[in-house]
Amino acid sequence: MEVIIEIEAKDLVSEGIEFEAVDRTAGKLPIKAVTEHTDYLVLRITDVPEKWKEISIRLWEKGQKKRTGRKIITALYKYR
Repeated sequence: MEVIIEIEAKDLVSEGIEFEAVDRTAGKLPIKAVTEHTDYLVLRITDVPEKWKEISIRLWEKGQKKRTGRKIITALYKYR
């Protein structure tokens, strides 16, 4: 599965973006950036369960993920 994220607030992501994908039943899924551009980001999620219903895609500024939490820029949900 590939997801295109359009970046409008470039000042929020000046240091870069980190991300994760989580399926409600399978947990964290492998995700990587296929294309990174100043205006958009293409993410590829692999090992998606055949009968998935909801995948959460969470993005935050690079370096903001801490043991106590993370500053999430956005959380997107893809429904089947």
